[in-house]
Amino acid sequence: MPPAFTVVLARSADGWYTAVCPSLPGAVAEGPTREAALADAAAAASAWLETAAALGRAPLAETPELVAAAVADALRDLAAEGAPLVVETAVIAAPSATAA
Repeated sequence: MPPAFTVVLARSADGWYTAVCPSLPGAVAEGPTREAALADAAAAASAWLETAAALGRAPLAETPELVAAAVADALRDLAAEGAPLVVETAVIAAPSATAA
């Protein structure tokens, strides 16, 4: 089973969705729909894990504090652009980059 990660989703004022995976620093995806952002987030997570493995690194421990900080960051970004302050969390599976 592929590893699963929490993502924080937010819809910007222009209608695009951003998905951030707090335990994979820098793993961010965007899409015109929630589904597209989640699919891109899964691909970003897979690429992150492949690169991290090559460098001998591991994801951050997924804690409530880590996810809460990502939610707070998303809310600050939404407030700054005047978008509704609505975020959600979801879980994605990171498919293996080597899977056929």
